[in-house]
Amino acid sequence: MIFAALNHIHKNLNQHLQGLYEEPQEVAVISNVIEHDGSAVAYASNKLVLSLVQIEKDTLPQASGSGRTFGFNGKKSLHLNLYILILANFSGERYGEGLRMISRCINYFQRTPFFDHSNAPDLDVGIEKLILDIENVDFDNLPGIWNSVGGKCLPAIMYKVRMISVSDLGVEQRPGVLSTPLSNLQTLED
Repeated sequence: MIFAALNHIHKNLNQHLQGLYEEPQEVAVISNVIEHDGSAVAYASNKLVLSLVQIEKDTLPQASGSGRTFGFNGKKSLHLNLYILILANFSGERYGEGLRMISRCINYFQRTPFFDHSNAPDLDVGIEKLILDIENVDFDNLPGIWNSVGGKCLPAIMYKVRMISVSDLGVEQRPGVLSTPLSNLQTLED
């Protein structure tokens, strides 16, 4: 569900920017700027980079009684806030291009501040709505944010994405029988 939300935002932003620049290649990517070993992510160079920096439960809809608290299946919905940092990862002579690109990104989300099934029919069926708001970042919190994306200070903007989910997040049932207990941390790949 989180990847579906971020991917939807990425895909729509990318289509918009590719149309403006008549660029066949992606101009925005979902990525880190720096790999865990400290090296630069090559395919993120000279691109807008969307990076997820925080996930939190949104308790306001349930507490206020406003909005939908139950999904289509009658079960209580989970509302999440995703904090995405959009960085202009452009260097050298292309730095100005990065500033223009991030400005067009801001303009796009000002004109398209939310995605739901009426304006985005391809939105994942498990997500009712995505609402994007610019999140101001206090200067005292900037070092932590830059550390989370690799320590590079780049032109960037933070968006709080309110993700209203109508899917049940219970245990996913898969065919088969568990015949032996899991002894170590094991994951199932989707």
